[in-house]
Amino acid sequence: MSWIKRQSPVITPEASQNKVNGTVFLRATFNADGTITDIEVRMGVDFMNESAVESLRRSKFYPATIDGKPITLRGVPVKIDVHY
Repeated sequence: MSWIKRQSPVITPEASQNKVNGTVFLRATFNADGTITDIEVRMGVDFMNESAVESLRRSKFYPATIDGKPITLRGVPVKIDVHY
């Protein structure tokens, strides 16, 4: 799997007001059809979890392959850095 376009999270007004920094740790399924589903927050950052999930959902990637055929990868760890 490799990224085509990796979206950055939109900094929420609450995160900006509270000067939030950190890393949101997610786990997701990267499907053979190029979609990202089953996104769950494993370790969050105040005011930024939903934005991190949405940024991952909007990202694009080339699926992993076996013998040239796209495959689905489940439980893939993803980290998204958050800086106000």
